[in-house]
Amino acid sequence: MADDILSGKDDNYYAQIEANEAAAIKLAAESAYQRGALAQDNFNYSKAYEHYKRATELVPDDVKYLENAGAMAVVGELDNEAVDCFLRIHNVDPNHFGDDINQYLTDLSIVGASPDSVEQLAGQITQGIEESEEAVSRDNQFYGSEYKP
Repeated sequence: MADDILSGKDDNYYAQIEANEAAAIKLAAESAYQRGALAQDNFNYSKAYEHYKRATELVPDDVKYLENAGAMAVVGELDNEAVDCFLRIHNVDPNHFGDDINQYLTDLSIVGASPDSVEQLAGQITQGIEESEEAVSRDNQFYGSEYKP
């Protein structure tokens, strides 16, 4: 078997390792998410944020993980981190927020978030989305619409 692997004849061995690794990463991310939910249920919002953030590090494009990390970042007054999470959500799913980012953030029912802070956060996210879309438009003009960074 070792000769098969070394000579490249048995690619299935490597494919199995990769599949197991991907499954383990997803499982670890879900575990971090569940630990975040437990911490949040116990009103330990800073610990919840740490766990949710870990989930986003393991699986960067999962909207559920990003949304919860963003909400806990708002609670912890980590505005830059919150904006980053919500902009990443927009990059994954541009329609996720619907037509009204303020309403979306209000519907998240972020504990301790004042209407003013939600409005300010919505403004920062909207500005980030606009800047991102402008950058994509400039890239498309320069490189062509098929360009994917």
